[in-house]
Amino acid sequence: SSSAPFRWRPLLENFLPKPLRKARGRRGSAVSSVMGPSKHGSDAGRFMARSVSFLKRTQGLNKRVPVTSLKLLYTQAAGLHPIVECKAKQWALQSHGRFPVRRPEGGAEFVLWETAANDWWTERNIRWPPLKKAGRAIEKLVRTYGGAVWMVQDLVRQSIVFERSAELLKCLETIVDDADVEVIGAKNRLRPDYNPLSSAGYRDVHLNLRLRTAQA
Repeated sequence: SSSAPFRWRPLLENFLPKPLRKARGRRGSAVSSVMGPSKHGSDAGRFMARSVSFLKRTQGLNKRVPVTSLKLLYTQAAGLHPIVECKAKQWALQSHGRFPVRRPEGGAEFVLWETAANDWWTERNIRWPPLKKAGRAIEKLVRTYGGAVWMVQDLVRQSIVFERSAELLKCLETIVDDADVEVIGAKNRLRPDYNPLSSAGYRDVHLNLRLRTAQA
């Protein structure tokens, strides 16, 4: 049996500030003006350009007040994305971590960051994880978090691959010792008692991090 597709775009307006709900973009929707066309989405550059004025208006907000606007959350995520990517490179360099690289013949292979960093073509073709798709964020927001925007924690993601468990352990130690980040959550799918059937055989170590740098 098939279920109807999750229609997230109309729901987005419920989480926008009231002035933005009244706005209408070229497609006649406040959602389009915030998140871009639904068919292909919008790249980070266009999204940031549309979000600059909104971000400037909200810079005076108390940082301890929970974020209630999904647009503001995505604006923050777009700014954090290159910072987190830089951190991932540092951690990979110290632990022999690897990243996926597209190949001209198709497919991808995992290449050591210390190797990729010294080869222009390889570095340019690393498949960095994009921001979480808005549709998935809205789905989790409605189904899991009851509309609490500030509880969505994984818009910015990075993944580092290792061939040996010792390398993974080294990376975890490096992250924990990094004064610029704080580990606020962890999920270990590699532990002996973990049932891989619960994640279709996928296993990893998942960390939720909070950046504590001046840039963040």
